[in-house]
Amino acid sequence: MTTDPLFKLISEAHPNYVAHWVCTEHGREIIAIARYHNYKNEKTYRQFFNDGHGWKSGLPSLPYPLYGLNSLHNKFPHDAVLICEGEKCAKILHQLNWPAVSTILGAGNVGKSDFTPLRYFKRFVILRDNDPTRRLSSRNKDTSEAHSHSLILLVFFEKYW
Repeated sequence: MTTDPLFKLISEAHPNYVAHWVCTEHGREIIAIARYHNYKNEKTYRQFFNDGHGWKSGLPSLPYPLYGLNSLHNKFPHDAVLICEGEKCAKILHQLNWPAVSTILGAGNVGKSDFTPLRYFKRFVILRDNDPTRRLSSRNKDTSEAHSHSLILLVFFEKYW
């Protein structure tokens, strides 16, 4: 049994815990996203946030920080940053020491995320899942208008994990 209050809250929130990811901002743990499987073995997620006094179930006020901000100091060719659709993909890229971020609620919630930490990057590689959502794209108003002077490269992947 762990004494970590976050893990205790996450593991008690749903019986079929799979994994979790923690978003940090300025070195402080802000949001945790936990993945579970339901009785049909389908994925489901729960969010938790640190209000400064401890972890609570739910989400803080908008905008939400990007997952993987602590990886932005890593180098990638042409000073680009990789933007993924999910924490799982970003975490894999972090293992390669590449700068990778993702929105915390998936591609459907790009407009609720704070992209200002990426304002000094001039090149973006968007890694999209090959699924019907496909909302994380260069055509998204929140990313393309803010970076109209930037090079944006879209890459499509089949889901293998």
